[in-house]
Amino acid sequence: MKLIITKIAELADAVHPHNIPVGHEQIVHTAIKQSPVIGCRFPASSWWSTSIVTEIISDNKFKTLNSVYEFKHEDDDIDTV
Repeated sequence: MKLIITKIAELADAVHPHNIPVGHEQIVHTAIKQSPVIGCRFPASSWWSTSIVTEIISDNKFKTLNSVYEFKHEDDDIDTV
């Protein structure tokens, strides 16, 4: 299972503008451990997280101090034997 987080917009009043380009996909080979929580970073992995979540837009879309992100799960194309 992999988690794909895509930056779909940058806020006009971003605290750190132009930090990650719109359209950037962060792919993490793990299932999401928790849903985004307002007031906390969204930790996609032990080495990558978003800035602080400020709004939950939908089940798979949220806003941070800087951006709007969307996430989804996909099956890995890795054979396990």
